Amino acid sequence: MVHSRNRLSVLKDETGNRILECAVAGKADIIVTGNKAMLALREYQGIRIITLSRFIDEMNENRRRK
Repeated sequence: MVHSRNRLSVLKDETGNRILECAVAGKADIIVTGNKAMLALREYQGIRIITLSRFIDEMNENRRRK
């Protein structure tokens, strides 16, 4: 469980802001989402924001390398 101490107002959507807060507090590497406003950011504080299909493609690519 992650508890964020900082409130963000990056997006118009409050739910999206809470997701960003948790990702920052939890030191996430990636946010996987279909939310267009979040995807438009592409990255936030070093956290990549990508679609599920992009995530799956990258996971498959990583598997092929091993």
